[in-house]
Amino acid sequence: MKTQLSTALLYTGGCPQAGKLQESLQNAFAIADSFIAASSCLPSAAEYHYQIARIDQILQDAVLQLAEFADQKHISLVLENLDPVEIAVDQNSLLQAFKTLIENSIQNCPVRTDIHVSGKVSGNRYVIRFLNPGHLTQGMSKRYSSTGSGHYGIGLSMAQQIVMRHFGEITINQVSDQVEIRISLLIHKLENLNRE
Repeated sequence: MKTQLSTALLYTGGCPQAGKLQESLQNAFAIADSFIAASSCLPSAAEYHYQIARIDQILQDAVLQLAEFADQKHISLVLENLDPVEIAVDQNSLLQAFKTLIENSIQNCPVRTDIHVSGKVSGNRYVIRFLNPGHLTQGMSKRYSSTGSGHYGIGLSMAQQIVMRHFGEITINQVSDQVEIRISLLIHKLENLNRE
């Protein structure tokens, strides 16, 4: 797929809409890269490698890795109130899930606005919130409640599977005039997760 995109990119020079076409092709490259990264981290539950890690640091890494992408869309990613906590996780897959959810927020967020990212301990759960201006549409709600890939996005389906393998869930809600994506993860340090 990426070879075909590269060939198409070479032949856009003489096109009157070359700039727009090149931007679309670059977006297709980014989608292909995201898909390749996501598919490589979700082969099977047996291949998860759980270790104790700081969940707040994984979340910070995801935000930092997407800051430039957000900036290109004139959107600011704002980290706030990150409680430090250690959980048994597969760092690579969870990082990919966070990045997928943040990318979805960026795509659905109006330009020149902020996406607020927080992580708080609530009882025996770690609750992560992505909060951005906008209104929850039926299509968005369907994408986050569907467990199959369908036409709602393979990356989002993978993110849901990853979060579920970490004893968590993803919900999306309308909060006043903002859309909230909430991830709730069980705080645990189980030693036998790799045997399950």
